[in-house]
Amino acid sequence: MPVDKNQFSSKKYRVNLIMHNWPGERNTRQALMDAIAAYGYGGVVTNVPRENGGIQNPGNIEEFKQIIQELEERGLSFWIYDEDGYPSGYAAGKVLEGHPELEAKGFYMIRRIAYEPRHSVFQLDDESDRIIWAAKYPVDCSALNDSILQYDRMEAVPFSDTFCECDLKEKEAFFIFCVKPAYEGSHCTHNVCSHSRYINILDPHAIRRFLDLCYEPVAALIPDAYRRAEAVFTDEPSLQNAYIV
Repeated sequence: MPVDKNQFSSKKYRVNLIMHNWPGERNTRQALMDAIAAYGYGGVVTNVPRENGGIQNPGNIEEFKQIIQELEERGLSFWIYDEDGYPSGYAAGKVLEGHPELEAKGFYMIRRIAYEPRHSVFQLDDESDRIIWAAKYPVDCSALNDSILQYDRMEAVPFSDTFCECDLKEKEAFFIFCVKPAYEGSHCTHNVCSHSRYINILDPHAIRRFLDLCYEPVAALIPDAYRRAEAVFTDEPSLQNAYIV
């Protein structure tokens, strides 16, 4: 279906420019807004100034109130960017301050296969929390180019929170399952914004604290801010389930 170019004469379909940082001097800021409108943008995606405490500083929210009023005076719509970077939820590390239990956690697995008898020892690294399960399985290598675990012949291996060991027979596999923060090697350590640890977005307590820190202060001092906004831009909240390594 051909694109109807006339639709783009409507502000509804125009691009919104991301503006994280506005000039501090009011006349300069307003001149920039006039230029944004003159270039044909429909509005902006913008946020409470980040310096001097960010959203936690009432003075910054008062400045944001003035910014959105000046945008509306020029017929520019605005989206509220909910963060100080990304992924949304980390709030410049504030959500996790004093609340390490809200950090994203995940499982990982260590596998060791013996093709001749050996003794295998596993010691938990200092980045991980604990071992949660350990077991060994016979391996069927009778098929060409294949190794098949015989799950129905599992043998549990004793373990502590940080250590386990076992003797492996020929063609046995040793599996250790552990819990660790979903951080090292994740998107958090490979973005351009920060290298902060991240919250568990499946935990209602973590999300409640994020909202209390990043949304409620704006709603308290500018009660109609979210009603007037065209949208809220929450930037790449993540389960941190993809690892580089």
